[in-house]
Amino acid sequence: MFEQVPERRESTAEIPKYLFDKTWLESNFLIPKDKAIREELRQQYVSFSEHKAMDLPENEKTKTKLLAQVAAIDAYDAEIPEAKEIEKDRMESRRERISALSAELIERNEVFPFPGINPEAYLKLKADIAAAEGMSLYDVSSPTLDELIEMFQKEGMRVTLGDSPQAGNVFVVPAGQSDYYQPSRPPGVSNMVMQDYSLSPKHLQTSGVKEKLEELVLLRRQVRSFAVRN
Repeated sequence: MFEQVPERRESTAEIPKYLFDKTWLESNFLIPKDKAIREELRQQYVSFSEHKAMDLPENEKTKTKLLAQVAAIDAYDAEIPEAKEIEKDRMESRRERISALSAELIERNEVFPFPGINPEAYLKLKADIAAAEGMSLYDVSSPTLDELIEMFQKEGMRVTLGDSPQAGNVFVVPAGQSDYYQPSRPPGVSNMVMQDYSLSPKHLQTSGVKEKLEELVLLRRQVRSFAVRN
């Protein structure tokens, strides 16, 4: 008798465009610490990898990376000490590189052209800011996101630090503005005030930006920090 081959499961999930983006394909994979988020991500990646579109030759790299990231999550959940240690070392390495890059760019005091915000990040920021308006620390006099973008477009931008640069608190601010970081404020509050006039590098588009700034943007997308506009 011939062995029956299981019918390929057809996924109905729409494949996000970012999975085919060079930035995602070349970035390191950060395993979520939260088990529920990790399992949800694993299920999504399995579903995407089984989509018929992944059988196309031009999507081979995407499928390979999806399966590799599923395997990485499985290894993490199997509590393999080596896998967890490697991920921890990668995170520390990214943070150290972010600190070094930021220090170099800040020392130069270089003004960069504003490349625009990633469209998906723009929508998320709008939603986050709307949700934050009910918080007691929210400053109603702060510029709206669209007003802030106008400032960036007119003035350009420069890199600056927040309360905890070692944890990834690095920002870009309009080049013509004073530094909104105020150490005299209670811990965390100065960080929140400054962020009303800033953006996280990870929200920026990378098209046309200088090499070291692009590296900072990509690294910052992989490291979580204690930011309001995170």
